Amino acid sequence: MIKSDKHIEIVRSTIPELHSMGVKSSGLLREVLSQHFKKVGETMLDKPSDIKRLIKKNPDLVFVGVKNLPVPSKLNSDKLSLIDHLEKNKIRYTGSSGAARNIAIQKDLAKQVVRDAKLSTAGFFVTKPGQYHSSNTLPLKFPLFIKPPHRSHGIGIDDNSVVRSFSEYEQKIESILINYSSSSLVEQYLSGREFSVAILETAKGQDPFVMPVEILTKENSRGDKILGYRVKNQDHEEVIAIDSEVIKTCVGALAKSVFTALGAKGYARIDIRMSDAGTAYFLEANLAPGLGHGYFARACQINRKMSYETMVMKIAELGLRS
Repeated sequence: MIKSDKHIEIVRSTIPELHSMGVKSSGLLREVLSQHFKKVGETMLDKPSDIKRLIKKNPDLVFVGVKNLPVPSKLNSDKLSLIDHLEKNKIRYTGSSGAARNIAIQKDLAKQVVRDAKLSTAGFFVTKPGQYHSSNTLPLKFPLFIKPPHRSHGIGIDDNSVVRSFSEYEQKIESILINYSSSSLVEQYLSGREFSVAILETAKGQDPFVMPVEILTKENSRGDKILGYRVKNQDHEEVIAIDSEVIKTCVGALAKSVFTALGAKGYARIDIRMSDAGTAYFLEANLAPGLGHGYFARACQINRKMSYETMVMKIAELGLRS
């Protein structure tokens, strides 16, 4: 095989709150890319100054496996966008723009964008302890689902995330504040089937690959099926093909519309859950899905018999022609 002279750089972080690509995924990615490109490197971005090292390398393509980096500032909310720096220096990168990624990372904002686009998402509000004093004052009725609005990988989601009383509600939002220094995203609980849809763009002007799968989890002691941090971390869930063409089409169409509404590019994973009545609702979007053998890769394989190597190279080709 003749290798390309293009320089590919994989970018990730050692800081859990920043990375969207772990050591194992990075290793798998590097192994595949090294078969096709002469130079494949890795840059660790743990602080803003690390971006200068990356820019100095001047790669032809960056596989982005980090979120925005915090910057020393009086305003803790200030962020330094890696994507902005890459665009300023005319360095190509995989996936969506910085603006789209910022929307997706803020789950409440993503839901609002989807709602504004007239697409279905469950009712929601953002709150903190002490804001509401009784169940009668809450904007939504029980049961509710509570999670941190700016965390990924199921962090902050556990068996106590589904609440059916005001006391349970108060306990969960208090625990999120204590453990994550965060407000809480409260959603109307959906007890139906759960799906994840991998979307991978193809040639310009052609429809993207839309690849839905169903996620199966076992009921907990309270009778709820919760895809939280523990379940994901221990890989206890099952990823299977959807058994109904009608549901597959419905879920895929919603995911594709969400992808467009969020301004996503390249590839993404859109999570969807149904109500008991069978209505599909947008849950959240991951515009930088893990590139190991997770949901995205499994969706590619189940729907299109796409190998891991083919998936990686399609993402690389998309980035290099962007």
